[in-house]
Amino acid sequence: MRLTHKSQSALEYMMTYGWAILIIVIVAVILYSMGIFNPSSSVTFTSSGFSPFVIQSTVCTADGLAFSVLAGPISSQVVQINRVYLTSASGTNSTSVSYILPKAVTLASGSSTLIVIPGIHCSAVGIKFSSSGSIEYSYSTPAGNEVLNATGTITGTTSSAPAKLPSSIEYFIPITISNKQSSATSTPFQQMVNMSYAVYKGYANKTFNNVEFFYSNGTIIPSWLENYSYSKNALYWIKTGSIPASSSITVYMGFAPTSTNLFNTVNVGEAPQLSATYAEYDDGANVFNFYDNFAGTSLNTTKWNSYGSDQTSGSLSGISVNNSLSLTGGGTAGLSHETWIADTNIQWNSNIILDVYEDSPSASTTFRWGMTNTVPGTYFGGNPAFGIQAYKDGNWYTNAYSSAAIQNKIGSYPTNTYNIYSISATESRIIYYLNSYSSAPNAGQTITTNIPAFSSTIFLALTNAYTNPIYVRWVRTRAYPPNGVMPSVTFGTVS
Repeated sequence: MRLTHKSQSALEYMMTYGWAILIIVIVAVILYSMGIFNPSSSVTFTSSGFSPFVIQSTVCTADGLAFSVLAGPISSQVVQINRVYLTSASGTNSTSVSYILPKAVTLASGSSTLIVIPGIHCSAVGIKFSSSGSIEYSYSTPAGNEVLNATGTITGTTSSAPAKLPSSIEYFIPITISNKQSSATSTPFQQMVNMSYAVYKGYANKTFNNVEFFYSNGTIIPSWLENYSYSKNALYWIKTGSIPASSSITVYMGFAPTSTNLFNTVNVGEAPQLSATYAEYDDGANVFNFYDNFAGTSLNTTKWNSYGSDQTSGSLSGISVNNSLSLTGGGTAGLSHETWIADTNIQWNSNIILDVYEDSPSASTTFRWGMTNTVPGTYFGGNPAFGIQAYKDGNWYTNAYSSAAIQNKIGSYPTNTYNIYSISATESRIIYYLNSYSSAPNAGQTITTNIPAFSSTIFLALTNAYTNPIYVRWVRTRAYPPNGVMPSVTFGTVS
């Protein structure tokens, strides 16, 4: 093929500058992913000073403070940026930082670079931030290396856009989680998120398996879908770090295409009974502090000790597993007829909530679950213990035993349906819940002398004394929120 002079020149131009154009495109994509030049991030900022540099843009997220630096007219061919000092910062996690760049940046006049300072970050959306600071730079002179500082100020508003999206996410919503109590949450902390399907039905599919939660840097937050109603809502638990007292954090709820299934058994999952195959996408062990879904056909003996209905430690008599736990006792209340499983690795304290998802086909049973310091032992009668008891009279009770037994009737015991029973305790009261995450009526009745001291060894235990079986699909422990108040959740707008 014969090339004309013009076509040959065009080809030489593309070969000469093609790589440069490609590099520019790649850099632009990186800057966009950081929120720089990204219109959806709604970033507003101002800067002054820093001569001979110009701050072109600034973003403050949970990952750090990022800004683009342009070198203006300089007195040498190149300058080298070595360190950034920020002082008098407000709206951020820290008031000052001295950050040495991992690798010094060399700039010529008219060139720019992106600097990310991880030591200062903004954890909430829509918060104004500001800082004074200086950019330490140097250049060579005949007399030696000259080191100078360019001082100035930057201000802005924290971005609602994450710095990075997980690969499958098309749309996202910023979620502000606010701890309004005077003490921080535990670490880790299981935060409840109740999402309205009516609001987000254009983004979530019918099984909610295209939804995941993530931090601003794109890291997936372990989440567990407890239940959902296609026409109403979906209730999630997400595992976060500590939320400081009287503070907020921002996380993101992301939506993949509705045909995408994000569920797995690692960090995006659901309760075992929600899957077509039991526990196919159950990641509860990675969300809760203790968790067992009794999947399969054998008891997990790394989690549970057993005490069968034949009154033998280690026996599985009356204990069976078939994608749920079944306990059947010997027929009469009392240690000589009770069937147990107990986890002796859990040290109970007042920062724990125990949840049990249980069904009893008959009210004529005595199913008890809670904490005891002797395994096996006489539950609520002879050894320190506290918990919940569903009794053969058709009612359920809170129970505590230290020097004497105390029993408080709650109400009629539901049968032939699975319910979530929850219990927590301080050193002065038992707190209980039924299919709810706010205290039930009369919850927390003061029992000042009969709850075992928390310095003793208290184990999680489930027991049944009667021949009518009880069934348990899952057991978990999670963090008790500060003062019993779950941090509030506020949803932003879809982007």
